[in-house]
Amino acid sequence: MKINKLIVPVDYTKAVEETINFAVMLSKQMGSKIVFVSNYVANYTPNAGATMSTMVNPAPENTIHLDKLNKEKLHDYLKGLPQLASLNYESTTRIGTLTDVVCSVAEEYNSELIIMGSESTTGIEAFLVGSESERMTRKAPCSVWVLPKGSKHYKIQTVGLALDTNNIENNVDLAMLVDLLTHTKAKLRVVHISDKEEIAFKEENVLGHYKSSLEPVEHSFHVFFEDDPEEGISKFLDNNPIDLMVILYREHDFFERLFQPGLRKKLVLESETPLLVIK
Repeated sequence: MKINKLIVPVDYTKAVEETINFAVMLSKQMGSKIVFVSNYVANYTPNAGATMSTMVNPAPENTIHLDKLNKEKLHDYLKGLPQLASLNYESTTRIGTLTDVVCSVAEEYNSELIIMGSESTTGIEAFLVGSESERMTRKAPCSVWVLPKGSKHYKIQTVGLALDTNNIENNVDLAMLVDLLTHTKAKLRVVHISDKEEIAFKEENVLGHYKSSLEPVEHSFHVFFEDDPEEGISKFLDNNPIDLMVILYREHDFFERLFQPGLRKKLVLESETPLLVIK
C-alpha cells in the first residue's frame, strides 16, 4: 500500500510546526501529498436557548462568516512557513471538533495516514477522557502517526513492530509498513510478546507467518514472554533504542477503554518514542 496522501491537523500552536516539519520530510521521502486540516466551532457565550448542537452548528449566516475567517487564517499561516514554499499541498477548514473533522477529511480524501502531535495529557483526565491524539487513533479511518510533544528527531533508521497473539491470528496487512521501510531504508525489529499462559510462540512460528510480507525489508525477530505487554515493550526499548514504535490497531469495547486503557493508549499518552498505529 503506497502512502499517497498525508493528513496533518493544524491547531496553530508552536508544537504543530514540529509536526509539519516531520510531515514535509516524510512526504518528500514517500512522494506523498499533504492535506492540512483545521477546525473551528461557534465561539460565543451561550444563552438560555442555546444548545450544544447550535454551538457546534451555528446559523448559516454565522457559518459563512466563520468559514471565511478560518480559511483565511489557515491560508495565511501555511503561506508563512518557508518549508512549504516548494511543496505541493492542499488545505481545508471545516466546522466541528478536531477529531471529527480530521477523520471526515481523511475519509473524503481516501488518505492512508494522519500525522499529529501528542499533548501531555496525564492522570485522571487521560484515564476517563483521553487525549485528542488517542481519540484519533480510535476513530480514524486510516493509520495514525503520533509524535510526542517536543519531538525533534526526524530521522528514521530503526523501527520496532510490537505484535501479540491476536495480531498473528488476525492476519493483518503490513503493506503500508513495508512501503515506509522501503522508502526510508530503515531496519525493522519485530517484537512478539506472549503471555506466560499462552502456548509458546517460537521464533520460527512468527517468522513463518510474516516472512512473505516482510521479505523485501531488513528485519529481525525478538520473541519473549511477559505478563504485562507494557512492561515488556518498555524493557525492549531500554535495550534496543528505536526511532518509531509500530502497533496494530485493536478495537476495544467501551468498558475496556474506560477501565483498562490498554497498550495503545499507554503508548500514545506516555511514550517518548513516535508511535504509528496501523489500521
